[in-house]
Amino acid sequence: MWGMAFVISPKMRTRLPLIAAYVFLALLTIKFFLPFFRFPIPLGYDPGIYRFLFLKYAQSFPFLPELPRWAGEHPPGLFLLSAPFLRVGIPVEWFLGRLWNLTPILVAVALAVEFFRREGGVVGALVLLAAFLSQAYYDGFVGMYWKTYAALLFVIFTFGALERKSWMSLLFAFLALIIHHQTGLLLGLTIATWWGLSLRGRFNDKRVWMTGGLLAAVALASLIFYLPHWTAAVRDPFTSIYNLRGDLAPGGSFPDPIFYVRTAGILLALGAWGFILSLRKEKGSLWQLAVLWTLPFIIFRLVFYRRFFLQCDFFLLPFAAMGMRDIWMRFRAPQLRILLVLLILAQAAISVRIAWDRIPAIDMQSYAAVQEITLTIPAGEPPVIALDNAAAPWLLGALPDRNVGGPGIFDIPGWKEERWGEFLYGTHEQRSALLSLLPQGTLFVGSPFFLQYYGEHIAGFLADKCFTAKGEWVMESVCGK
Repeated sequence: MWGMAFVISPKMRTRLPLIAAYVFLALLTIKFFLPFFRFPIPLGYDPGIYRFLFLKYAQSFPFLPELPRWAGEHPPGLFLLSAPFLRVGIPVEWFLGRLWNLTPILVAVALAVEFFRREGGVVGALVLLAAFLSQAYYDGFVGMYWKTYAALLFVIFTFGALERKSWMSLLFAFLALIIHHQTGLLLGLTIATWWGLSLRGRFNDKRVWMTGGLLAAVALASLIFYLPHWTAAVRDPFTSIYNLRGDLAPGGSFPDPIFYVRTAGILLALGAWGFILSLRKEKGSLWQLAVLWTLPFIIFRLVFYRRFFLQCDFFLLPFAAMGMRDIWMRFRAPQLRILLVLLILAQAAISVRIAWDRIPAIDMQSYAAVQEITLTIPAGEPPVIALDNAAAPWLLGALPDRNVGGPGIFDIPGWKEERWGEFLYGTHEQRSALLSLLPQGTLFVGSPFFLQYYGEHIAGFLADKCFTAKGEWVMESVCGK
């Protein structure tokens, strides 16, 4: 009976990978488009920041815009590529919805197609399943890591082109480098190691040296795009890798790696097994080196080490697919195959449950308040400063032509946590001293979340005579310089 249940005709056997690929692609599409229909706004902290950057680059295209210092930390590649589309009339909201929801699916498909070429249809289909199972891959989507996913797409193209010895690899590598410096760093380290390994036994081969020289030229050319914001985009991030380690390193707005070990342990184990198996076939491939280069950042907790788990997980997806195929083929007993299916279903259930719990970073009342505020704020030069970091990015995105600030990354007012504490909880004299550093007439914007979070602790702040009410959520400073 068990044997009959697993008898499949040869014709159907050839079609199974394609059928499975369609099924897994459908599941992937549902998972990444469900938030589009569940919520009226995108998930994550960054949509307002991306709206600001998309619009600023489109307004100044083909030239680079003038940006505040914090915005210079964002590499220009993605925004230069999107600017022409925005200029011809594509709504910026598409880049925060529709197109964004589609992007992780396209990246997963590109990865699946690449490994269909390398390993066959079964692994290609299973890459889509692994992408569906991955929690880190979904959390990157939740955080709207636009630059990361766009760069990973060109990393796929770069690796594939290098393996096929195509000169298109130079263009793809260049695009990845100018889109995201973190992923670009991994790409550079991976290619440099791969090229160094290719020198073994071929030290006098001019073709190898020419390839290395051209790749180095691409890296140098990409630096030109960073020159306008060299300090914020290049110097500070790369020096912080050495200066900020361990407890000093900011982890980045991403769950801790141990979270994924707990919630995605089955997929990670499959990826580790597939990685070990791949070493029997080849050593020092670009895909293997990409995985290995993410590990020092995570293990030694270098700057933004949590975010590197996204790339680590991504590069493990094809190895997880290989691991699933190997276990299925290695253990032919029906009971063991059923066990594998049950483990994958368990991983799917965990991933779907966590994904369902991911909600927008701002509550709907506060979002509605911010949108209403932006319609009533008078024109003028004084800065507009949000009083909480949930509303600040949305305020920035809604007012791209105003000088918008808030707690966190913003240049204005540029206060550390201690100064914000003095401003909200301190005395009138402390507030006056801080407001003297800002222009008179600076507008401060609250929200339902702001009032709910601070409650009675800000009664003195709300009653301070340095402010005059300009609406339910807006106060104007009369104590500025």
